[in-house]
Amino acid sequence: MQKLADNDRAIRGCRPKWGQTRTRWTIDGRKGLYVDVSVKPNAPTDETQRERDDFRRVYYWRDQRKGGGFVRLDDVERLSLAQAWKSATDRAANVTLRGRRAGRVTFGSLFDDWLKRHAKPNKKSWEADDALYKRHIKKHLGNAVVSELKRGDYVDVLDKIARVASGIQANRSQALITAVLNWAVAEDKIDDHPARGIRKRAKEKSRDRVLSADEIKKWWVALDEQATPRMARLLRLLLLTGVRLSEACGMARAEIQGDLWEIPGERTKSGLPHVVPLAQTAAEIVAAAIAEAGESAFVFPAFDRHRMMEQAVTRHAPDRAYARIAVKLEFVDTDGKPNTGIHDLRRTMATNLGRLGISTEMIDRVQGRGARGSKVSGIYNRHEYLAERRDALECWEREVRRIVGQKPT
Repeated sequence: MQKLADNDRAIRGCRPKWGQTRTRWTIDGRKGLYVDVSVKPNAPTDETQRERDDFRRVYYWRDQRKGGGFVRLDDVERLSLAQAWKSATDRAANVTLRGRRAGRVTFGSLFDDWLKRHAKPNKKSWEADDALYKRHIKKHLGNAVVSELKRGDYVDVLDKIARVASGIQANRSQALITAVLNWAVAEDKIDDHPARGIRKRAKEKSRDRVLSADEIKKWWVALDEQATPRMARLLRLLLLTGVRLSEACGMARAEIQGDLWEIPGERTKSGLPHVVPLAQTAAEIVAAAIAEAGESAFVFPAFDRHRMMEQAVTRHAPDRAYARIAVKLEFVDTDGKPNTGIHDLRRTMATNLGRLGISTEMIDRVQGRGARGSKVSGIYNRHEYLAERRDALECWEREVRRIVGQKPT
């Protein structure tokens, strides 16, 4: 079978092979996409007299994995190569999901396709979505045929998650389920779904928990007894710098430049680089973590049964450690569950900086919260107000040392 160059000009000008009235061409690098070119009935019989408009060119698609027949897409004159390729790849994805039995799409296959085609390219939190699915949703819906699921089936699943885990986890699961199904409808994988508008399993409140000075002292001291040295360093660094948990967990050795921690934009919520001046205690924590990490590219590498892995620690380990220590210190509600979460460290720092006289704008700059001005200016001005940010972080570190009973530096 003949091959065409991978561009619109070659495709719109192609002809049948010499001596033939019809040729089906493949396109270089576009597996499964074909151009069928044939001579029009009113074209000259002499091949040397035929012009470009004497031929009809049609895009076809064929699923190579299934050995299926050819499916007509549209005339070349009405579709660009990019449009034809998108149509072909969408059809290929649809075959992968539906298989031979139309309408037998499982939720698990939809989720896998959503994760690959939407979440990974567009969401920084895709790993958290994947973990949530595997932890709470897969066992209930992974093999369920979507067209057979009723509204009550989704309600039953969410109720089970609420009982086993919590109402908040059920809410997060509901949001993920709905996101996957809405994407599937938009991509024409399914016709519709009944999961819209289901009541939340738990009422959520905006958290405003701030650790008191006494709680900070108890928590800081407890880290030496209730956490590994590695985890204690990570948790203390969160309080001292006010960075987000994902930013601290993913800290790379290459991001540390002297006493500056330069977080690249692809790892920040705002999408902009964020530079964190490291005050003395924070710098000592990072230095000790790097020494323990050895040759790892990450400052806080993950461990599997005392074996260092070639990846950063996940957010779940410090999150669980924080919750476990909170229970030990009786930072709990009447039901015995922690009344504080790891994000409260960031809020505690911000609140105390305000109490120490640091402006709200400077607190936002210290914590890398939001972007001011254009994205371009944010990239080029990542060292803006660096001295002021350093002063704020050193002020906070002195306050923490005073609270926990350490001699100020």
